[in-house]
Amino acid sequence: MRGDQVRIETIGDAAAVLVRGRRMPLVALAGLFGLGSEPPPTLVIVSTREGDYALGVDTVIDTEELVVKPASPAIMATGVYAGMTLPDNGLPMLLLDAAGIATVAGLRFAPVAVNDSVEEVAVPGIPALLFDDLDGQRRAIALAVIDRVEPVPVDAIRRTAGAMRLTIGNTIIPVHAVGGFGDRAEIAVLRLTDGESEMAYAIAEAIEIVALPADMAPARRGGTDAGAPIAGVVLIAGEQVEVVDPHALFAGEPVKIATPPVCLLQVDGSGWMETFLKPALEASGYRCVTALAAGETAAVALAMEDAPVSAAHAPVVTLRRSRMADGDDDPSIYRYDRPALIAAIAARRGL
Repeated sequence: MRGDQVRIETIGDAAAVLVRGRRMPLVALAGLFGLGSEPPPTLVIVSTREGDYALGVDTVIDTEELVVKPASPAIMATGVYAGMTLPDNGLPMLLLDAAGIATVAGLRFAPVAVNDSVEEVAVPGIPALLFDDLDGQRRAIALAVIDRVEPVPVDAIRRTAGAMRLTIGNTIIPVHAVGGFGDRAEIAVLRLTDGESEMAYAIAEAIEIVALPADMAPARRGGTDAGAPIAGVVLIAGEQVEVVDPHALFAGEPVKIATPPVCLLQVDGSGWMETFLKPALEASGYRCVTALAAGETAAVALAMEDAPVSAAHAPVVTLRRSRMADGDDDPSIYRYDRPALIAAIAARRGL
């Protein structure tokens, strides 16, 4: 909502938002749930089959790949949820249904009629993230190269071995920064990836998603004195904006993305492993399969105690249904003891 190109309007008794000259309905999530009436600080542009609208939220935290499961009938009956999931912290989380929210909020979308036919309105240009850089310059980078935008502690970034590096968990990835961090305790970084390797780009603040115009004035010598590799300059809302060159960024030494270890699940037809076990293991950084591809090997195989594992040429973790082990020499793991299960998988892999 801090963007210069965003303005909230009231049309009758309904709220609307004007974003870069494009008007769309506004739904404040807190207001919809009866949690408050303050204007939302952040807008998320939501696309549904019927049309687009702006969803007002308090903040955007992160992006995640999630496995969606049905929620209870009472929850689904509200019409605003698409189901539930189990994120990394182990606490169940409800997923919003974009179309359901539009229906409950009473939104009505009108198609654009052209020559008695319905024509879909497309936004030209390459989607890009517009942001303020650490040197005060406003820049943009293609959205396709961004895996996520996340805040990190400044003390997680250090200059070691002649380069800026960020510690994320057990991984060290290079960081590109065009200015100092000042007295910030936390800094926003763009996690960039080309599908095989990754790096980070420290920024001051993300502004909004824009469409890059086709006409771009090329940069001289492929960069600027500030140290940001620049492909060229474009006009966005009448302002000169530098476009970051991801090709030049990745021409350095990005870190190869680690391939997640493969867990081979010995399914028994009950669906328990696919429904319960697979999301828990994938949330812990494993990739689960029920059959190995040609030439693929499993880091570990998992099977229930009454369904012996087939030949997998991998160490095996056996799961049992009862909480109590059958004696001190029983190596099986209770199937709902998540910490013990993760530890057993790591032990079988020799970690």
